[in-house]
Amino acid sequence: MIYYVLFFTILLFAVLLDVFKTKQLNTYEKQIFVLLSFFLILMSGLRLKTGYDFESYKQIFESVKQSSWNSLFSSGWGLVVEPGYMILNYLCKWMPFQLYIFLISTVSVFIKVLFIYKISNNLIMCLFIYYSMYFCLYDMGVIRQGFAIGLLLWAFYYYIEGKRGKTAIYIILASFFHSSSIIFFSIYLIKDKVYKFRWYAVTLILIFSFGGIIEEIIYKSNITFIQNKYWYYINQLADNDESIVNSIIKRLIVFLLLLIIVDWNAIKRSEKKYKIALNVYFASIIISIMFYMLTIIGGRGTGALQFMQVFLLPIIADKRYIRNNLNKARLIGILIIIVLSFYSLYTVINSHSYLPYHSILS
Repeated sequence: MIYYVLFFTILLFAVLLDVFKTKQLNTYEKQIFVLLSFFLILMSGLRLKTGYDFESYKQIFESVKQSSWNSLFSSGWGLVVEPGYMILNYLCKWMPFQLYIFLISTVSVFIKVLFIYKISNNLIMCLFIYYSMYFCLYDMGVIRQGFAIGLLLWAFYYYIEGKRGKTAIYIILASFFHSSSIIFFSIYLIKDKVYKFRWYAVTLILIFSFGGIIEEIIYKSNITFIQNKYWYYINQLADNDESIVNSIIKRLIVFLLLLIIVDWNAIKRSEKKYKIALNVYFASIIISIMFYMLTIIGGRGTGALQFMQVFLLPIIADKRYIRNNLNKARLIGILIIIVLSFYSLYTVINSHSYLPYHSILS
């Protein structure tokens, strides 16, 4: 745990300096971001027996080593693991598993921090939130989905750039690594418009009322792969009801915080990414409620949609976007960000199923 807390403290210190506009930090913000990102890549790539699914992925890798191309998808892990990840294992089966972990971790973290670098106006705080809320869960815990989320972030990037074809390509590619990525196609329904509070409230009430209908359709589906995935995750994640409830509550808190404190009329047309991201984040709440009982979709399956808070929350620290009568709320908002970040990190690393950090160097 000492490694996690140490890095959290370093990032928190950098965030506080950034919030209070320390000139030295502003001058070297990009260099500091690159340096800290490099340490995240090393931390992820050099890990050993860490996270939720390390041993499972090792079993997949060893199983693929013994498989021929013809038998890759016909039995065992091939029935429940997406073809993209199986093919990647097959192409890399000549190398040691630890080298494979290093390579896929490097790529997975790199494409996320590059996304943050390209899209964010507050690099340090974004990195702090990413580390606390996502890095330990996805990039240290669930390799396959962590990689898929990185691809989906670039689908979002191309969506706000107006390149709808590239958006679809990245979503399809991500779905070959984690089938829940198909949910990200919902982004095509999202507009760069912040609606009135009552619109969001009525939508939530309706979803709470009829949320179980789609899950019932999946349950009765006759598609073999979907049924295999459904029952696999129902059996594996049956005890996660409490965690998804906590996740929904945290998302609602963050959403209300953004909706109340931020003056969305101050967001320029050139910064429509924030308004789109707000509605993408709201979509993560809706889908979480709709698939409450199927946590692989309602929880981790909405990870890429939920990731929007990584660059949405720093708006609260930006005086340009705070409502005139709520300047004091900015400090409260920053405090809430820190508390939520610490709580998210603590919840993950103290989970009974999360293996503590070990490095191949130790």
